[in-house]
Order: sequence, then structure tokens, then C-alpha cells
Amino acid sequence: MVFTKDTKIREITQHPSFRGFGHLFPIYDEDEMVKDPSKRETGPFLALSQRGYNAFALIYRPKKTYEDLAQALD
Repeated sequence: MVFTKDTKIREITQHPSFRGFGHLFPIYDEDEMVKDPSKRETGPFLALSQRGYNAFALIYRPKKTYEDLAQALD
């Protein structure tokens, strides 16, 4: 699989090379995620593969990009 800017993060995290070796770090507290479940899959994602490939991505909600970026930097 070739990863491009259009590759969905879900495809990357489910790829056999990364499966089980990635972690999404939450940027919102549990109360905020309960009130707005879309915040649950938002934050920095780090994946280390068995083949030596590494991936880093900031996962954000398309219509709340700046809100999520500000929260991640805070």
C-alpha cells in the first residue's frame, strides 16, 4: 500500500504493518468526549510498525480544524 495525503487514517491504522503498534493520544477530557463523541477520535496519532516504518498524524474533525489544533497545542 502506498500512503498519500489522501489516505484515510483508518486505512493506515488498520494496515498490517501498523496494526497493534499505534496509539491515539486524547486531547479532550472524558467529560468533553461524552458531551461530543466526535472528539473521541481526535488527537495526535503515533504508529510504529514491525517493518521499521513510523507514522505521525494529527487527527482532527474537518469542520473543527482550528478548535482541535488549538486544543492539541494547549
